[in-house]
Amino acid sequence: MISENKEVINENPKLKINNTNNRKNLIIFFLLSFALMTITVFIQIGVRILTDNYFIDIFFAILAITTSTISAIIISGLTDGLQGIKNLFS
Repeated sequence: MISENKEVINENPKLKINNTNNRKNLIIFFLLSFALMTITVFIQIGVRILTDNYFIDIFFAILAITTSTISAIIISGLTDGLQGIKNLFS
């Protein structure tokens, strides 16, 4: 005999975000992360033209990777709450 189990897991009202605020915050954080990535890339191109130092190049590559990771965590946290951040690292 199959029993239907319809429990709702993690029904926490504190984690719920209003849908319109969620969309507005998502657009704002996406634009901020995109602007930060663009500024990082232009600084990296300028430093690469001015100097031949590869350590600075590696530093800006690591900076670009960390900013994109942080923006992905923020966006997944905004869309799915804490479950989005857990799914990102699992």
